[in-house]
Amino acid sequence: NPMTVSTDMLGERSLFRIERGNHSLIELNHVIFESDVELQIACDSLRVNNCEFNGAVNWEGIIEVTNSTFSEAATMTGWNRLAVSKSVFEDGLVIAGNTSDGHLINNTFVKSGDSGLRLHRFRQLEIINNIIAFNEKGIENSHHRVPELSYNNVYGNEDGDYFY
Repeated sequence: NPMTVSTDMLGERSLFRIERGNHSLIELNHVIFESDVELQIACDSLRVNNCEFNGAVNWEGIIEVTNSTFSEAATMTGWNRLAVSKSVFEDGLVIAGNTSDGHLINNTFVKSGDSGLRLHRFRQLEIINNIIAFNEKGIENSHHRVPELSYNNVYGNEDGDYFY
């Protein structure tokens, strides 16, 4: 059974923060974070599998995410490696940091009131076989580099599919 993280104060938002130093590894498997919990993680390595995030997330480190769902905005600041696959983002994903080995593969980005996928900074980033649909904007790249785009289905975004 999954573990659920929530606040005991109904209607109050809480911050769940984890900060770890060098050579730290945090693994989250089968965890549900309720909508009243914002999650901030800064560590050396973070692995997430089969989790549900109903509040905002802000992560920093070497990040690997698979089979997870994000109901609110997510920000991932990847240093070195960033790998996100088979996940659903219902309010957009922001990529920051300066990842040199970035991969977004087989994800769905839908229903964001802003950009489905916003790229702030990266050195190398592959965006392959994703669905990016029904957001205000599809993919917004505010960085000077161009990501590798292959086999994505980008459509139905209100203000357009590609920006910058």
